This record gives sequence, structure tokens and C-alpha cells, in this order.
Amino acid sequence: MHIVAWGPLPQPRAGVLDHMAFGATDLPGTLDKLKQHAIDDELIHQLGSRVRQVFFHDPKGAKIELDFAPEESLSRETPATS
Repeated sequence: MHIVAWGPLPQPRAGVLDHMAFGATDLPGTLDKLKQHAIDDELIHQLGSRVRQVFFHDPKGAKIELDFAPEESLSRETPATS
């Protein structure tokens, strides 16, 4: 996938684009890198699959989801509500 930022996303957001999701590894390293760059994130786990998900916004405002295997858990995660 190639993502190119041409400008800010329209406000309010409309259409089918809500966020992009990618499989990822190294949950602790990813969270450290986001912190180093002062990027706010939300870490949750899916109740059924126990997949760990990190959500954050890129510099242009696009929402990104990174999915990590259940084995990559941390103490600061928030359980998903659905």
C-alpha cells in the first residue's frame, strides 16, 4: 500500500475512510517510538480475539490502527467494549 498525503482530510469526515489498519510486531517498541515523537495513542484489546490494537493519528489527521498478537500485551491497555 502506498499512502501519499496531499493535504488535510476534509472536515467533517465523510465517506468510507475512517481509519487504516495494519498488522504489526514489537508492541513495546512501537509505543516507545510514538512516545518519542509525542504522538498520543490508545491501546486496547479485543475481548474475543485478545488482539492488541494501537490507535493514533498521523500528522495529517488520518487515523491509524496497528494490530498486535495477543502475546504482546502491556499493563496500560484498556479493554474493548465490543
